[in-house]
Amino acid sequence: MRQRAFRALAAGLGVFVLAVPVAQAHVTLVGSTPADATSLEQVPRQVELRFNEALSSRFRQVELLDTGGHVVKGTTLNASADGHRLVLTLPAKLARGAYEVTWEALSADDGHVSGGAFVFGAGAAVGPPPRSAPATDATTLDAALRWAVLSLLLFLIGAVVMALVLTGARFGGADPEATRWHALGRVTRPLAPAAGLAALVGLGVLAREATTVPGDAGLIAASTRLLGERWGVLWAGGEVLMIAVALLAVVARRDPERRAAFRLLLGMATLLVGVCALRAMGGHAAVVPHPALHVIAAAAHLLGAGIWLGGVVAFTVLLWPVAGQLRPDARIVLRGIRGRFSWLAGGSLVVAAFTGLVAAGAQVASIDALRTTSYGDSLIIKVVLMLVAASIGLVNAILLLRMGREDAPAPTLRVPRLMAIEAALGVCALLAAGQLTASAPARGPEFGVPRPVHAPLLARQVQDVLITTEVRPNRVGTNVITVTTPSTRRGLGSPVKSVVAEIRPKLVAAGVPVRRVRLRGASDRWTAGTQLNSAGDWTVSVVVLRADGARLVAPLAWKVEPADRVLPVKYSARRIGPIATTLEWLLAGAVLLSAIAIAVRWWLRRGGGRGTLSGSFGRV
Repeated sequence: MRQRAFRALAAGLGVFVLAVPVAQAHVTLVGSTPADATSLEQVPRQVELRFNEALSSRFRQVELLDTGGHVVKGTTLNASADGHRLVLTLPAKLARGAYEVTWEALSADDGHVSGGAFVFGAGAAVGPPPRSAPATDATTLDAALRWAVLSLLLFLIGAVVMALVLTGARFGGADPEATRWHALGRVTRPLAPAAGLAALVGLGVLAREATTVPGDAGLIAASTRLLGERWGVLWAGGEVLMIAVALLAVVARRDPERRAAFRLLLGMATLLVGVCALRAMGGHAAVVPHPALHVIAAAAHLLGAGIWLGGVVAFTVLLWPVAGQLRPDARIVLRGIRGRFSWLAGGSLVVAAFTGLVAAGAQVASIDALRTTSYGDSLIIKVVLMLVAASIGLVNAILLLRMGREDAPAPTLRVPRLMAIEAALGVCALLAAGQLTASAPARGPEFGVPRPVHAPLLARQVQDVLITTEVRPNRVGTNVITVTTPSTRRGLGSPVKSVVAEIRPKLVAAGVPVRRVRLRGASDRWTAGTQLNSAGDWTVSVVVLRADGARLVAPLAWKVEPADRVLPVKYSARRIGPIATTLEWLLAGAVLLSAIAIAVRWWLRRGGGRGTLSGSFGRV
């Protein structure tokens, strides 16, 4: 009966996972009309916002603010059929001036709330934003909740795998079954409390998400509406599976039969695989190209990290001393499971490393994205801590193999202490992992390919001087003005003493002074830096003062383009994806060579190599 129930549960889990489609994560504004910092001659009737994915129909909010930071009433918000565009219809009698559009939206798959803002001018120049954009960065509470859920999940995976190893291991001593059940009791005792605590923390995650979504709904109402979203469906599925793990753990503690315990543990392992699959489907892996492959890799990453790190924690619990002394059966337990645990821990660590490289190549755009974002900082901290923990784990594996031999000295407290250090470093690395899951990946449009610079050359002849002006990169933000003043009289005219550029938007707000920029240079070339705060039509009057007192003025007009969202290169724009792929191949090659070396060593130990070599020498 139980076996049929487990089969039905596994089949239902598979149907559930396949039925929930893969979606994208972290809403990003990819464009707007009018564009950010654009000055228009007339008041627009509509404002269009374009996003990288379909938004939640229940949690999205767009507001129009005037120069005083007050919300403009009478706007209407509509969405396109595919959900990728929002159109804000403005009031018919909207006054001319500068405005800011703020938006907030929920990512339907992972529960993250994204937001932003942009400004535009209607019959006036763009001024400073009246209010900052909605804060949607991950907080310490978000990271702490996700760290707690992740830590408990990995511990459950490792403890269940360790318990499965104990059920199939061969123990020596006078009473091997008693040794087995004592060890199983120490490992399985925390399973039910850990699973229950994970479900309880999951409720905290739901409550936290309900307090951050756009709108004024209360906690209960927002939570209920969240359950109708894709993220809510995945969250509810994970909660149900975690509660089922807790119930099976309670039953396993009360059933002393070895075969029944194995089936119950196998059922818990199946449920935990389902939890990993649901978490992967609701995470960052769902947004990248070929999402199915990356979702599988993300689930395998969780499982690999759980078997390794959770197994180390479970092994530490198993060997932890009592009253400052190791347990009497420590040598027997070590000899029974050391080989299987070493292979499992090593293999799972390789899986975690390989899938981690896959995730890094997909979630981090470039070296700049790795070095200049909080996501990249968290990833670097996680990798460093994991490398240190893995190094200590290698020492632990060598000590475990030596302690399990017949001629080895009595086990000491050094091994459980080193394993505790390895586990502690892993838990610290999970803090960085919690921050990663709560933050937006470092692969946004700001790390894309820069747009080509379009800086027209403006020229006007004033008397004998040909005044040419160029503004680069001719976008909103910092620009460089270059003016050349060659004379057609070839040295016969009076030399240029100074050059001043008077720049202003074509639509100048009342009270905004014209900006005067004094250029520096010598001979016929003059340069200076300036700030352009809006896109659209601008005018510049180049005033050339000659040594004889003559004043030449060249009025020019040009169009400033919107700012490029791509950030300037600080360290390197080299893509992380190819680097990660190279490391993946190197890791795969190292694993293959290690497997060949192990196979050759096993073959030589079995005597195959010796017989072959002896026969060859005999024939010679």
